[in-house]
Amino acid sequence: MHINIYFRNQALSSIPYPSLPAFRLYCEEIGLQTQWDDRASAVHLTPALEGKRIFFVQRMPDEEYPSDLFSELKLFLSDSGAELIKLQGKPNPPYAGDLYLQLDLAVGAFEKHHLILRHHPEDDLLFHCLTNGLHHSGIDCETQDDLESVLPKHFIRLECKFPKQGEHQEFSFMDKMGVALAKGILEYFQKTLKVSPLSFFPHSALNPFNTETSKRVQTEKKQAEQFEQPQNKPSVQLLQAESFFDYTVHATVKEDRPFMVIGKLIVKNTGNEVLSNPVLCLRATPAAGMKLQGQMVPPNMVERMGVQSAGGSKGWKYLEEDWLEKGLEKGEFWISPIETMQIPPQGSESLHFQLTIFRQEPSQTVKLEAFVYFQEHNLRFPAQNRIAFSF
Repeated sequence: MHINIYFRNQALSSIPYPSLPAFRLYCEEIGLQTQWDDRASAVHLTPALEGKRIFFVQRMPDEEYPSDLFSELKLFLSDSGAELIKLQGKPNPPYAGDLYLQLDLAVGAFEKHHLILRHHPEDDLLFHCLTNGLHHSGIDCETQDDLESVLPKHFIRLECKFPKQGEHQEFSFMDKMGVALAKGILEYFQKTLKVSPLSFFPHSALNPFNTETSKRVQTEKKQAEQFEQPQNKPSVQLLQAESFFDYTVHATVKEDRPFMVIGKLIVKNTGNEVLSNPVLCLRATPAAGMKLQGQMVPPNMVERMGVQSAGGSKGWKYLEEDWLEKGLEKGEFWISPIETMQIPPQGSESLHFQLTIFRQEPSQTVKLEAFVYFQEHNLRFPAQNRIAFSF
């Protein structure tokens, strides 16, 4: 059984049913909004800033000005879910918005660009995030808080003075300022909502769960590798393989929450003979230091939860009926293919998984190691790397 994933009402991918709790935890941890549709067996995702409204006024000089900061900001914020709304010169901000930006432009006989940022005296965080983004982009900015509170909270006024230059120079400066302001706005929402910056990306942050994409890429890679192989089979039989972890660590902003690891164990045939039916052993030390989930199904649920194909169920399963008890006691998880698996020369197979790493006492270490066995070929070897956390 698979669960369909939708991002902003567009089909994204599907995940195995056993991965549903870890997937929702991962999405909520980085700040994505999740909604479960039990009738359609689907999860709907929306970005962290969905529903946030930013009002923008750009006051231009009398002469036509070549740059459009509104379009730049709208482009940079589009994946985050925030809505940037352009107002036509309204002097007072509407109360329905989360932020209000006003840009006053002046072009004249100035020696260099000059930027003044005015803000409400209580908007310290917003002020810090915006000035931080500007300074990191190499833009000098003079700051003035409105001590008389003429400006309401969450209101930023940017007064920009530009020397008369060519359009290319103005475009370059405004592009740089657009990147800086967008970064500051995202940083502000990140800190106020306490979410991960990953929630501001497009759905590429969820690629480790995109099983359909992973399978397609692996298939195309295998086809290309097989095409490049020489047609003449070597006379010497070479049985060898290698294995390694490919993973990403997602740290939480909350100190009392565990770390999450999204990854895969890759097994590659580096010899010149087909290898069959790898058996994997994942060993966690200490056993209670982490929680393992992923594309593995219990032996008694293969028919119901395995990936269905014309030849039957596919994927990975736990090798033993009491896999959970042994995993909790010894930290060892033995995993094998559901159906016969053959890895051609220079081909590879992957086991996708998710880890929850629980925080430990200082000086303690949590690690995950892997060992691969090809029993039919009397071939066994450890993975080339491991996943380790030191506290």
